[in-house]
Amino acid sequence: MWLERAYLPPYHALSRMIIRASTTHQSIASEVLKNANNMIASDATTGMFVTLLYGVLDGEALTLKYANAGHPTPIIFRSIDGCYIEEKASGIALGAKEGVSYEERTIKFEPGDVVVFYTDGITEAMNIRGELFGLSRLTGTIKKTYQSSAEVIMAKILEEVSAFRGDQEQNDDITLVVMKASQSVEKHSLISIKSRDEEVHRVTEELEKIMSRTALPGRRYGICS
Repeated sequence: MWLERAYLPPYHALSRMIIRASTTHQSIASEVLKNANNMIASDATTGMFVTLLYGVLDGEALTLKYANAGHPTPIIFRSIDGCYIEEKASGIALGAKEGVSYEERTIKFEPGDVVVFYTDGITEAMNIRGELFGLSRLTGTIKKTYQSSAEVIMAKILEEVSAFRGDQEQNDDITLVVMKASQSVEKHSLISIKSRDEEVHRVTEELEKIMSRTALPGRRYGICS
């Protein structure tokens, strides 16, 4: 997964090819950007650069390992308390300087957590009074919607930016990615019993414990022999 922005179409295409080639030989996000940066910088026309955030998502471990090259840092909303964390990892744009290193960060998702990746076209959207949409409006919008689906959160952010901007022209491009960790699947319960009458009472107790954990009404079950 990556967010990418470049200037001048031929350079954009070349940068994309270099980044894709770099990922075939390396899985560490920081090394992917380091290698790609060196190749782009060595062949870059003066003043050309690419801003990019590259990440590797592990759906089973619920982790995202990423490195940042010039994009705003992602915003994490924790479902447990509704508080947000602004990640700190950032690096200079690819092609700006050869030989630089990039920091790899890991986001560990808990069920219901939301992460928002965005370009500054969101926070620097301007209204007719010259005011910027800003980070506080962005986080406020996410806070109001973080319990919704990723699609709803994204739509609401874009809606709020558009309403704030009004008739003012959008001066910068917008890229927005919203990720949300699915709620955990309830664990299955396993009860091992022997075929004896005296085991019935133990099974009843175990079923009542399961019912209480899942907030289901008790004593609505039957045991057949």
